[in-house]
Amino acid sequence: KESKLCDTFEEPLDTFLEDKSMLENTVEERTTWEYHVMYNQSYSVPTLHFNAWRSDGALLSLEEVWGRALKCYRGSLEDDKWTVLTQQEHPILRRPFYTLHPCRTAEFLESLKEKSSNILITWLSTFGPVVGLLLDFQYGRSVASANH
Repeated sequence: KESKLCDTFEEPLDTFLEDKSMLENTVEERTTWEYHVMYNQSYSVPTLHFNAWRSDGALLSLEEVWGRALKCYRGSLEDDKWTVLTQQEHPILRRPFYTLHPCRTAEFLESLKEKSSNILITWLSTFGPVVGLLLDFQYGRSVASANH
């Protein structure tokens, strides 16, 4: 005898799949993210550049990008959000890209010198999630195994 729980999920799923407007709304919400790590000569640190656009090709605004940042970061960075996240010309592509401002990166990297065998991976896994870049756990394992 099948569980009632299975029955409760079948009907909404069928309704969802039959309702074309629900499918269209799902497609509209899909975004594509592109990330680049570049060396910033002015600050002598790595910088994370990224862009995000909808399926129709429209770039997300800075406010929309901030709105999609993980909630745990939004609260702690609320007062500094426009100095942390900015838009500027990509150093190679010469197109507007969002960037995590590198002004405090050198201080952070310095604090990692004795604590991490790969400060670039540690930096990226710490600041990438602010803008939705989540590294695979294998990166963390490689850093952890190198430290032991």
